[in-house]
Amino acid sequence: MEEKETIGSAIVHQKESVSIYWFLPFIALLIAGWLVYKNFVEGDIEVKVLFESATGLIEGKTELKYQGMTLGVLDRYELDPKDMKGVIATLRLKSIAKPLLTENSQLWLVKPEVNFSGVTGLETLLSGNYIQLLYKEGLPTRNFVALSEPPLIPQSDKGLELTLISDRLGSVVRGAPVSHRRIEVGEVVDYHFDEGYKKVAIKVYIQPEFVDVINASTRFWESSGVAFTGDFSGFKVKMDSLASLITGGISFDTPDRKASDDESVQDGHRFTLFDDYEKAHTGILVYVKFKTAKGLKVGKTEVQYKGVTVGRVIDVKPTADLDGMIATISMDPRTEPALNENLRFWLPRPKLSLNEISGLETILGPGIIEIDSELEGKPERNFVALSEAPRKNRNEPGLHITLVAQDLKSIERGTDILYRNISIGSVQGFDFSKDHQAVYVDVFVKPAYQHLVKKDSRFWNAGGLSIHGGLQGLKIQSPSVKTILSGGIELYTPSTSLAKHAKSGQKFVLHEDYDSAHSEGIKIKIAFKSGDGLQVGTKLKYLGINVGSVTDVVLNDALDGVTVIVDLNSSAEQLARSGSQFWLVKPELSLVKTTNLETLVTGKYINVSPGSGAQQTEFVGLESKPVQEEKSKGLNIVIVTERLGSLKPGVKVLYRDVPVGEVTAFSLAEKANEVEVFINIEDKFAPLVRQNSVFWNASGIGMDFSLFGGAKIKTSSLESILEGGIAFATPPESKMGDAVGHGYRFRLFPEVNERWLSWKPEISLKR
Repeated sequence: MEEKETIGSAIVHQKESVSIYWFLPFIALLIAGWLVYKNFVEGDIEVKVLFESATGLIEGKTELKYQGMTLGVLDRYELDPKDMKGVIATLRLKSIAKPLLTENSQLWLVKPEVNFSGVTGLETLLSGNYIQLLYKEGLPTRNFVALSEPPLIPQSDKGLELTLISDRLGSVVRGAPVSHRRIEVGEVVDYHFDEGYKKVAIKVYIQPEFVDVINASTRFWESSGVAFTGDFSGFKVKMDSLASLITGGISFDTPDRKASDDESVQDGHRFTLFDDYEKAHTGILVYVKFKTAKGLKVGKTEVQYKGVTVGRVIDVKPTADLDGMIATISMDPRTEPALNENLRFWLPRPKLSLNEISGLETILGPGIIEIDSELEGKPERNFVALSEAPRKNRNEPGLHITLVAQDLKSIERGTDILYRNISIGSVQGFDFSKDHQAVYVDVFVKPAYQHLVKKDSRFWNAGGLSIHGGLQGLKIQSPSVKTILSGGIELYTPSTSLAKHAKSGQKFVLHEDYDSAHSEGIKIKIAFKSGDGLQVGTKLKYLGINVGSVTDVVLNDALDGVTVIVDLNSSAEQLARSGSQFWLVKPELSLVKTTNLETLVTGKYINVSPGSGAQQTEFVGLESKPVQEEKSKGLNIVIVTERLGSLKPGVKVLYRDVPVGEVTAFSLAEKANEVEVFINIEDKFAPLVRQNSVFWNASGIGMDFSLFGGAKIKTSSLESILEGGIAFATPPESKMGDAVGHGYRFRLFPEVNERWLSWKPEISLKR
């Protein structure tokens, strides 16, 4: 009974509405859908690629790579069913390759190649050929056409693609290096015909790090092979590099200056490809007109500045009007500041002398062009060459002076200026004075020697031989053998000189010989109202002999005249005395009188009439030759007339139309009511003048006219018509009177009396 009491009541559980096992098929379905989606999204991608042939393709082995990473493998290939000429390869790629598959992406087969450019695809010898992918943005695609060769431009969007235009391809090949200063910075990637098969377009690629080196002024040239040039000046062999010798190559250079914005270049910029470095003219082009092409050789003639090559002639052609030749010159970019309006070009002339041998390259070699310039001036690119070397610029350090000479003799450009037989300078050039009566010689003295020239220094022409002779013998003088042959100008400064140093622009007389330069004469000053005809070098003469020369011409303090400084020879010091008269002798041309014509050739000069007073160094110059009322020889008489008329000094005095004297001077009488004419009768004709002699004015033409008698013209001579004259007659012996002495006075009749012309006295001229 007790056992029945221990039995408990049953526990009742409430049954669930849906079992969990019913969800298992649903979960499996989701998993299967996810797997299908994943396989669709991340599974292999099938790509079709058209190749020209199956050479190098292996099913299941040939891989596709991108930047060294394998993205898939060749599954199979088959003939192109369209034309049976190509092979369609099916590639299975990983899903990660999907973004790379665009219509602009490129594929090609990488295989080992050996050529002159180098060895490529060497790694395929071990791993086998593979397909390379180059990604470029574009629309998605699954069909591609493989490239027969690697693409032209490497995978980079920072490099620079340029086109070089040439007349021929030359030895340039694909893959040939592009170098800058012998460093490889790019390569040739392709070439093709351009401009209707008349030109060749060569595409080159420049690596990104070298893009900034190139601008619009860059010059490219073919550096393939060996360049061999030679002439009398020497031979030259030029080779860019061993690689360019084998494969061909291209080099370039850019002027060393900052490029402006408009000189920058972009992809596709076109440049000219020159045949060689010489024709590339990597500088600034200038154009110089020469009278002739002699001495100019294209590609060889150099432009030099003080011996340094700064340019080269690259072309020579006639001018449009055929009056000269235009040389195109490539100048070093560093000369750009000097390419201005002051730049001068010239062809140096060959010189062969005892002094130097120079300029022979203009005959035997390629020739040179020399230049000289200032850094200031407006920029210029067109020039006209000088016919000879220019003179030293006045701003150049040193002493620039002018020597005044009557003629050049043996002096020429480059003639040495000598001091104690040492060259201290040279002749730069020469020109006529304004009146063409003297020659101005431009002289340059080197800075180290300019202190040797003082204001009272003297220069003399030491060229050739100086020969002096007389009854006592001959004297031959020359400073040296060199000056005999090549000429020279000697400098002499008196040892006692206290003068200041000469300054640029000063003029000196160039003495003709040693003696005149070393003459220790004195200096005198002559004041003239005008400086016309007076200049440094004007001679001072006495009795036709040179006794001094003008060393300076300056304005006086009042600015109403000039003062000339004359270096008077020691042999003529007696002329520096009071009473001496100085006047300028110049040519006189007129109908009545022509004098001093020699000055048209020799130049104007100062003449002197000596005085006898005390020593004097300052004088007042006369406007013309001084008038002498009386001469020391002959008979001096006075003729009194109411008017001077055409009478003047030099007018002849006639006896029976024979000149026997002349008018020497005239002046107003003491009371100014008459004119006194002073006459000198030659000594041998003095007996013809007697107390009762009559004088009349024989100037001009006299005419008598009557109605029935007609006209009668009277004149003494043609000379008296033009110049004027005085005639006289002496009555017969019984009425002539005694001979007269100096100062005897006669009345001048205005015209002749017919009775006077009938007088025929017999007067002996023997005294």
